[in-house]
Amino acid sequence: MSRTWLDWYVAGARHVYDGCETAGLPDEIICRLRAAQQDDGIAFRLSCETALATMEMAARTGRAAVPDVLLETMLWHATLSPFFIPCDASPFALVLDRAAVDELSDARISKEVRDYGRATVAEHGIAYIDIPHHAMPLGNGRLQLRAMVVATTEAPMRFYAMFSRPGENRSRRISWIEGGQAPLSDQLGNDEMVAFTEMMGRTAEPLPALKDVLADAGINQSSLLEELEDFAVLAITYAKTHMVENAAAWEELPHLPAGHPRRSGRKGRAVAKRFSLFRAFRIGATGLDRRSTISLPTGRTLGRRSRVCGHYRLQAHGPRWGLRKLRWIAPFMRGPRDGVPLTPILDFEEARREAGFQRDFVDAPAIYSEFDDGERIPHLAQPEV
Repeated sequence: MSRTWLDWYVAGARHVYDGCETAGLPDEIICRLRAAQQDDGIAFRLSCETALATMEMAARTGRAAVPDVLLETMLWHATLSPFFIPCDASPFALVLDRAAVDELSDARISKEVRDYGRATVAEHGIAYIDIPHHAMPLGNGRLQLRAMVVATTEAPMRFYAMFSRPGENRSRRISWIEGGQAPLSDQLGNDEMVAFTEMMGRTAEPLPALKDVLADAGINQSSLLEELEDFAVLAITYAKTHMVENAAAWEELPHLPAGHPRRSGRKGRAVAKRFSLFRAFRIGATGLDRRSTISLPTGRTLGRRSRVCGHYRLQAHGPRWGLRKLRWIAPFMRGPRDGVPLTPILDFEEARREAGFQRDFVDAPAIYSEFDDGERIPHLAQPEV
């Protein structure tokens, strides 16, 4: 079984063109419609072309003559178009295994890792990340992250995340811009989206709204988006650094592009289950082991001891230090061993001193001047016997 979530999403696209009236249409259009009725990849390519034309018209005229729910879908299909319409850039598709997800999720990244990932997405135009079922649950297991898409032509990056019920492919997506505090679009719990999906010939069960799932689990929405960004960028950087060092680092999924003769005919459906529509790489946890890594302090001298959180960074290696590989820096205490541990209170006091503030001293109330040091306070004195 070599299908990704994106292959599942495209499956059945040909049914949109069932029963299309061809009377009076040019022969070229009739041939394309007939091909779309037999091949899901060709059918989805037509949808991408329509989406690109719609978005171009909307950009030129400043308005789109389609409902908002359809406009969001058009933008989504236009974003996916490099996978189905030949272009200068080659899309970057990753299929992570469970071990890789475990190593890469819930991890902080350095600025150099983010910059490397952003440059990789800019090079390929779009990156797709496929995630195994049950590998990334959300909200007490009510939802799972099934796939992510990252696209950019220039900074900032645009992110898509697909959520579904655990073990299922039927999903809803959210989208946001890099560094965003809230989604630009959110299909979860959207009745209008369910109705539109069913109109397109797909079954669509309403999923719980994302904000409700997060509220029940006590998860902050902006923190979730930041965590998803770090995960996607880290996965892209990890896969790319290995490929730069060794072009054959990752195994390719068996794939047959849209329009291949084996995809049409009576065996086309069986072939679609064994071959992906696009070129994708299986990504394992090669060289990653956060649990056994012990990192030492970097040698930076501080007057206080402070805790450094675990994070990924890029380490230079190879000829003339021209290659990069991910290295997990485990949590450690930084600073001299005999230094005072840096606590939030000490950190606050040092910040005040650096800003020129001095500790204020006030005179004690007059009542305390009546008692000398060591003398018992009257109300604590022992009664005379």
